Amino acid sequence: MYNKSNTKFLLPQARPLPAGLLPGDFGTELFGCRDSRKVFALVDGRTIPFTNINPALKARIFEKMLGDNPAMNDLKGMDENAALEEFAFCLFGDADHKPDFTPDGTMGEVENFRCSGNCRCLKWNSKQIRINGNTLTRREIEVADKLASDKPDKLIAQELHMSTGTLSVHKRNIYSKAGVLSRPGLLEQAYIERVVL
Repeated sequence: MYNKSNTKFLLPQARPLPAGLLPGDFGTELFGCRDSRKVFALVDGRTIPFTNINPALKARIFEKMLGDNPAMNDLKGMDENAALEEFAFCLFGDADHKPDFTPDGTMGEVENFRCSGNCRCLKWNSKQIRINGNTLTRREIEVADKLASDKPDKLIAQELHMSTGTLSVHKRNIYSKAGVLSRPGLLEQAYIERVVL
């Protein structure tokens, strides 16, 4: 029987398994190691290194990278394979239940993945961090990260080199995009959607 007194003992809802994890699941899920920034793929119950994924899938990632001038500028000092793996890490580094490539090779949406606090990929055209389906600007991401601290608004504004009035405008915009009315509501939504680290 459900009542308010026993809700704290309920188990959290299970998350779906990552795509490609089980044998017979021919979707391809890319995921990365944050320490090494190496990318792996899950497909048909196997884990394979990025260097060994289907060449047609790598070609689709390469096409996406070629169409992103800021990414190409950031990655131009790397050799082609390292640049491609870095690009894939930043866009598809989170293991989730939606395959990054369907069995027929169709590329899925870029993931809501923050590879690091202030990664260069946040300025790439291919990279979008969304909350409640709405894209956040790079500055809004910085503000959301600061709001996740226990610091007062005045100190956050100083650290971001803005007035408290400008911070309030950013907060209103972020709350609106998140569909929330308060800082705790924003932080809950931001953690669920992996917007803040």
